[in-house]
Amino acid sequence: MARCSEIEQEIQAYIDGELERAKALIVEEHIASCNHCKTLFEEYRKINAILHEALYPYRLCESLDKKVMEKIPTKEDSYEKAHALTLRVKGEEEPSYFFTKVVPYFAVALMAVLGTFIFMRWPSIKELSPITIGYAVIVDGEGFLTSEGKPNKLTKGRPYQIKAGTSVETISQGLCIVGLNDATTIRLAQDTRIRVITERNIELEKGKVLCEVSRGSRLFKVHTAQGQITVFGTKFQVELMEGKLITTVISGEVKVETNSKFAVLKDNQQLVVRDKTISESVRECDAKLITNWANELTYPAILESRKINLNGVNLSQPISKVYVVPIDHKKISEIIVEWDMSVLSDSNYTIYVYDEALKPLLRYRLPKELMTQYRGSLTIPVPEEIKFEDMGLIHIEILSDDIDQPNSMPFTKVYAKS
Repeated sequence: MARCSEIEQEIQAYIDGELERAKALIVEEHIASCNHCKTLFEEYRKINAILHEALYPYRLCESLDKKVMEKIPTKEDSYEKAHALTLRVKGEEEPSYFFTKVVPYFAVALMAVLGTFIFMRWPSIKELSPITIGYAVIVDGEGFLTSEGKPNKLTKGRPYQIKAGTSVETISQGLCIVGLNDATTIRLAQDTRIRVITERNIELEKGKVLCEVSRGSRLFKVHTAQGQITVFGTKFQVELMEGKLITTVISGEVKVETNSKFAVLKDNQQLVVRDKTISESVRECDAKLITNWANELTYPAILESRKINLNGVNLSQPISKVYVVPIDHKKISEIIVEWDMSVLSDSNYTIYVYDEALKPLLRYRLPKELMTQYRGSLTIPVPEEIKFEDMGLIHIEILSDDIDQPNSMPFTKVYAKS
């Protein structure tokens, strides 16, 4: 059966009708049984439809052959033929100059010799290889590692280097363990695929993973098609199924975020997100029992490396700034956030709004580009379904992606308006 990485490369050609019938059947069969590739196929079709609609007025409706041929001038050689005939009759044919004919060939040869000499003498420049940010080991069954578009089958028990952008995939009964340089380990269940974006960012494309994340100066994030999981440092499981995302926390604290909503999970808690919507409440669970499948999934070298790395890991964590905003049971239509333009950094921020009991209400992503564009002040509209009239105050947390020094936070004022 074809792998996802192979099918992804053929989707656009399939939509364009460029594939042979045999390959097209393989793509159709895979898409019918793989939710990840089916979703990707639908996204490609939407993009193609948008492009077709946008470019339709500029389509080519007639052949350009005639117009091009009309612009090509025909060579006038009648005078040259007549002049040559006159010279031959008079016995005065134009002489052939050997020197003028040979010089161009000598020039080409000289340039070729000179170019070869320069090429051989030019100092060599070694191409920089991508930095290794971790290792992957297939512990049981089968798995593949795809780097720079080249899939490689994993040999059981052998560690393989992971660089930014590398994909790791398990099939059938495959079980895999990934160790990242910042002392984070990720265990992959069967039929699972992840893409390692950076040491602190991964994308779960399908399947189930158990993540044991070390605390660091940057947030750790798991991106999925159903939402995003943000953590400081903890142990948790993420499972991506058709139209559903299940997050289970063993220890620590995790934020599950979808669009403008978010939820906070702690020890032995679980949340199910359906169709990119948080519609259910956080529920209590036996996290150790749910994640029991990963107990035997070990690889001594990676786990020992995690212990060693933890000794050198910066145990600081990204800084958050919390504001307590009185609203006196008034109806709130917007929240205003202000910052000092002179202390802006390259960090991105997320704004979380909680009620009096620290129940999540609203999430807003504030990238650095938006902060530069709005020049010191941002107005966040409040959804009408949030009933602020029942609250005397709200808590507003602003969390940076990677700032770990309090004096680096640029925010100066946060307030609400009715």
